[in-house]
Amino acid sequence: MYQENNPQVASPARVATVRERWIAALRSGKYKRCTGQLRRGDRFCALGVLADIIDPGGWAPSPGGNYVLWRGAVGNIGTSTYVAGVEDGRVITWNDASKLSFSEIADRLERETTEPAR
Repeated sequence: MYQENNPQVASPARVATVRERWIAALRSGKYKRCTGQLRRGDRFCALGVLADIIDPGGWAPSPGGNYVLWRGAVGNIGTSTYVAGVEDGRVITWNDASKLSFSEIADRLERETTEPAR
């Protein structure tokens, strides 16, 4: 829920800006797609693209070197609801289970996202 004094929740204007940047990045052709992880080498899932937009310097190898972590996370960033107006689980389903292309995910983001509650 959007609250002015809560730094974890983005303002509606910030949500719209991040969502627009995310949609543009998904359509840009810059990112290669993967499933099951935010990032695998030079490939990203749709949430990994969002993570890269939010903090491109947030990536680090996992302790064993088997994964690339973003701010300590491998598969769910837990913030897309607040910064882009869509739940992580929906995006994971579109990317991993439905195997939608980034362009198809961008289309869904345009149609199906909702603004955070005020």
